[in-house]
Amino acid sequence: MLRIAVRALMLLGLASANGQADVVVNVQFGAATTAAEVGAAVVGSATDQWNLVKTMPGSTGVALNNTAGVNSGITLKSSGNTTGTGFYYSATGYGNWSGSSIQNLMSSYFWTSSTTASTFTFSGLSTTQIYDIYVYTQTDVNGERLSVSLNGVTPAQTANSSIANPNNQLILNTNYLVFSNKNAMTGGVMTLDVSRFAGANSVLNGIQIVAVPEPGTLLLGGIAAASGGAGVWWRRRKPRPAPSEPEPGAAAD
Repeated sequence: MLRIAVRALMLLGLASANGQADVVVNVQFGAATTAAEVGAAVVGSATDQWNLVKTMPGSTGVALNNTAGVNSGITLKSSGNTTGTGFYYSATGYGNWSGSSIQNLMSSYFWTSSTTASTFTFSGLSTTQIYDIYVYTQTDVNGERLSVSLNGVTPAQTANSSIANPNNQLILNTNYLVFSNKNAMTGGVMTLDVSRFAGANSVLNGIQIVAVPEPGTLLLGGIAAASGGAGVWWRRRKPRPAPSEPEPGAAAD
């Protein structure tokens, strides 16, 4: 059983390393010329669909599809500041990520130059589910950065993204942030507030909301997978019975 448990933990680590996760919705922000993203960012799979938002959703909001392109039941609304904000396509940003699988995501963004927050509200989330929230940023002006808070909690997390990124790498706390193990608020609502930080404009490229499996579910799944392999291993390792010796006086075969 110890070997099974160890193998289960190894399988869990492998799944995590391969970026396998239950992405609930993907949202990217961009301008009229922005092309919709398809595929994974830090998490997800190659065929995942993204919701492209080109204007403030407002109080009416927009319905969001899941990664298969089917209505997820989740809506995105906006409120708060709209002064000194916009949706932009960056030729510089596109050039930095040209040829990468996320060039559409990282080349366009929502930006704000105001210290008054612009709020993006997700409604229709599960009140019993734990989520990880991935937030992406790629500036095309050195000195800009992302300042964002989740569900009104301060201090905000910030990422300082420079123009140069020669290896097209997603780097934690540089061009993406993660809010880990978060609950939706009452009514299945989750809010992100974006505002100017330390004299620098904030740039928001996209958001991924990921459902986090319960630890018990992960462990049981890993043990089940591991025990199947362990059964084969045990059968192979189990010694074969020794052939019975002939009784005295009996002829050997």
